[in-house]
Amino acid sequence: MFFRLYGAVLGWALRHRFLTLAAAFGALILTTQLPVSAEFFPLTERDQFAVEVWLPESSSIEETDRITRQVETMIRKCSSYSSEDGQVKERLLNMRTMGGPLWEGMAWLLVSGLSFATVLTLFVVPVLYSLQMKVKRRKQKINLD
Repeated sequence: MFFRLYGAVLGWALRHRFLTLAAAFGALILTTQLPVSAEFFPLTERDQFAVEVWLPESSSIEETDRITRQVETMIRKCSSYSSEDGQVKERLLNMRTMGGPLWEGMAWLLVSGLSFATVLTLFVVPVLYSLQMKVKRRKQKINLD
């Protein structure tokens, strides 16, 4: 069913080459107007994350405990703290929040790029190929005459 439908639409696109190219360009412009949210990843509400510590298999429990305590100390230095005016502030905020204006450009890039690539692959490439073949046939006809 899909192949019959795609074949019919592609046949129409090949018969109306310039209209297809204009529609593809219009689709690219329209994708920039889509109401895309700037947040691909929701804000995390938890103050936790995973840390892996790799040690040789021969490491003792005491050595493992000592190293994991060092890692814990480093993480505590990076976590929330109280400023001079008594407000609690986060040092890891930028590492654990994945949204807002930081990701807006990425959201637009992905949506526009995927939309246009789909139209380009399914319709514009075959149309451009058919135009190239038409030009090639004309050149061959001129060379034969």
